[in-house]
Amino acid sequence: MKARRSTKKSSSWVRKLLIVVPLLIALPFGSIYGLFTVYRIQGEQFSAKGERQKAIAAYQSALHFNFNSATTYLKLAQVQQQEGLFFDALASYQQAFQINPNLESNSDAAVALKELGDTFIKKFSYEEATFAYEKSIQLEPFYLEAYLGLGNYYLKQKLWEKARKNYEKVISIDSEHLESYIALGTIYRQQKELQQAEEMYKKALALKPYDPKISQYLGQTYQELGLTQQAIEYYLQAITIEPKNGELYNLLGEALYKQKEIGQANEAYEKALQYAPKNAKIYQNLCLSQLNLKQYELALKRCQQAYRLNPELVEARVYAIELERGLAVRNNPNVLNMPEQLPSTRIDPLVQTKRSIVKIFALGDSFNSIGTGWIVKRENNKAWIVTNRHVVIDSEKTLKQASRIAVEFYSTPEKGQIRRRQNAKIIKVAPQEDWIDLAVLEVDNLPNDIKPFTLASTVGITDLPVKVIGNPITTGDWVLAKGTVLQVNEQQVMMAIKLASGFSGGPVLTPSNQVVGLVSQAGLYCPNSPPPDIIESSLQLGCGIAVPIEAVKERLQSWGILK
Repeated sequence: MKARRSTKKSSSWVRKLLIVVPLLIALPFGSIYGLFTVYRIQGEQFSAKGERQKAIAAYQSALHFNFNSATTYLKLAQVQQQEGLFFDALASYQQAFQINPNLESNSDAAVALKELGDTFIKKFSYEEATFAYEKSIQLEPFYLEAYLGLGNYYLKQKLWEKARKNYEKVISIDSEHLESYIALGTIYRQQKELQQAEEMYKKALALKPYDPKISQYLGQTYQELGLTQQAIEYYLQAITIEPKNGELYNLLGEALYKQKEIGQANEAYEKALQYAPKNAKIYQNLCLSQLNLKQYELALKRCQQAYRLNPELVEARVYAIELERGLAVRNNPNVLNMPEQLPSTRIDPLVQTKRSIVKIFALGDSFNSIGTGWIVKRENNKAWIVTNRHVVIDSEKTLKQASRIAVEFYSTPEKGQIRRRQNAKIIKVAPQEDWIDLAVLEVDNLPNDIKPFTLASTVGITDLPVKVIGNPITTGDWVLAKGTVLQVNEQQVMMAIKLASGFSGGPVLTPSNQVVGLVSQAGLYCPNSPPPDIIESSLQLGCGIAVPIEAVKERLQSWGILK
């Protein structure tokens, strides 16, 4: 039942209107303008006394008599802003500029708008902040702080060109503005314009010669330019100023390591650890230097500490696994010939399924990767393994293939034993620009009990329960994840399922363990409109994406791997 509006209040307003309107019509224009002026002066007086609510009411009354006064809207906006009514103030500023788009030369309003921009940045209201900064600049074209605020906002948003223009404007106003030179150096570094970055940082250093951060940035720029000795000199300069900075010692160690001065690099990393004992990257760097110094037990310890602090450090995880394996073989060479230890199907009903899924180690000069693959075809002792392109290629940087690839087969070895492993080679990979994230490996000497998977159709699998078995970096090997198919199209199977990095390349399995997809993306948010009956579970679990098996099969046939 709808609530009935009060006729009493409505009739009261009608009576007032019937009285006021004839009076206003009867008043000459000068009298109306006089009332506008009276209320505006009242607003200014109340504002000067700090009686902001009365000032707001007075300015609003003034605007009833002259609603085209842009300057009055500016005054109203400033008082609303002082009162903490930030969005009301924004609306008043917008009205002022709508009435007169060419407003200019108002220092007080310019300062207020800049401060409003700062406020909206803190509230994460970025569109509103941008408006405030831009209008502040319009009112005061040489207002340095407004350009700086806008530049800082664009810098945080990684809008490099827009940020650059604002910092350059700051420098045109103040040629010795330190913060802007540093910001410009950062922008040029991000854009890989390293000579320009060097120039900006040097100008900053000339303004503040004993700033360790600027020396650090210059060192990093030289390291990216391949001028390692210059980088070392600036890191040492920064350390002289700030001798207890772990990050500086770590950067120095990385530069020395690049120059093959492993012993000195190791000393720098140890020093870094004294001042930054919870920095996972330092532990990883120590692991690599100690590995090169053949201090294998120490290296293993450091890599383990690194990925405990930061489970996302793939390189530390890979090296730890390799070191554990290498030490096991060194201590007992016979482990390479020991039979595989497999659980019974009573203990692990999925043991045979897991045997057809491999853990992939891809090692390269510029990247190390752990992923998953599965057997799609077997001929005698040779097998073809399906995985993702990004598991075996440095897709983010160099686009180079891994120089060494090994696959590990599922088993449950006892302490001191190792899993069986075979070297593999890439025989087919989809081009980087191709939508399908697919690669095929070939491996010999496949264990006799391992069988290829059966492929199924994705037709009608929406809402079907599915499972994925993979090797997430953070939680273990041959981990089982369960979920539900949300939707299917020609290029994607969207699933409500909790997957992490390392599941990539794994098979999406039906309840009968047939493959309907190839996992290609993990750890995603679900779309806004999943089917109603699984909204709750999809929000809870997250989403993963797989390549439909039909697309995989079609590509394998075109490559001559499947018939």
